[in-house]
Amino acid sequence: MDVIVTILMLILFIILLVFVFSVGLMTPVIGKRNIFFVIFIGFMVGVIGGTFFILPVYDNIPQIARGFYESLSSSPETVYVDLSHDINIAEFTRDVKNIEGVEDVKVEYGLLKTDNFTSERGELIEKGIPFIDSNVTYCSVDPRGTIIFKVKGGDPQATIDRISDWLIITSEIYTKYSIIRVSIHTHANKIENLREYLSSKGIAIASIEGPVEENIKGFRASMPPKSAVVVSCGFIGMLAGLAGIFIDSIMAFLSAIKRKLGR
Repeated sequence: MDVIVTILMLILFIILLVFVFSVGLMTPVIGKRNIFFVIFIGFMVGVIGGTFFILPVYDNIPQIARGFYESLSSSPETVYVDLSHDINIAEFTRDVKNIEGVEDVKVEYGLLKTDNFTSERGELIEKGIPFIDSNVTYCSVDPRGTIIFKVKGGDPQATIDRISDWLIITSEIYTKYSIIRVSIHTHANKIENLREYLSSKGIAIASIEGPVEENIKGFRASMPPKSAVVVSCGFIGMLAGLAGIFIDSIMAFLSAIKRKLGR
């Protein structure tokens, strides 16, 4: 949500409050006995406005806070992305390293999602993969069709191809899809440069770790629940209605204070 949309949402909520205030001004016409009706209308309009106009802004607050923290901090952050098999890892690594603020790019692991297999077959696969590719330093196999491996040097895409071919030939196990998890070490105040590049390539950020992200998690934890925000908007609507009902008394009270201060 951009700044213009946020401002528009707040303006629409204020317009609803003005409407409730106007209903309160009509009490001389509709009678003081309808004060509870005005309060009810104010609460309901406030709740509706809070749900449709304030909650979208409220949901965007952590993102605004993240931008604020990132602009002020040069702390190291680690960005994780999942790359599909058809992305050239060497080219991706070279391009990302040339982005301002990026310190390093590392391949964390490769993941293959395959057909299911038995536990016995899984043990054979786990023992056999390091022999298929000597660059594999770690391998974990789940019979539900998940194979995770780490490589030291070499090309992880080539490793995926070798494992996939080997699984088909030896076990008739087919690979449904594969990803390569990459970590990118950068600075918080330069992370927007990385976001722009990834967005241009259609690559989504899987997660971020670092001091700024920890601050955002703490900020999220301190935010009140959405239900409390909606109820608070309802009470604000009630106050707007009451302000319309008692505007004459309020103005007289303020005038009295002003006269006393002017003496």
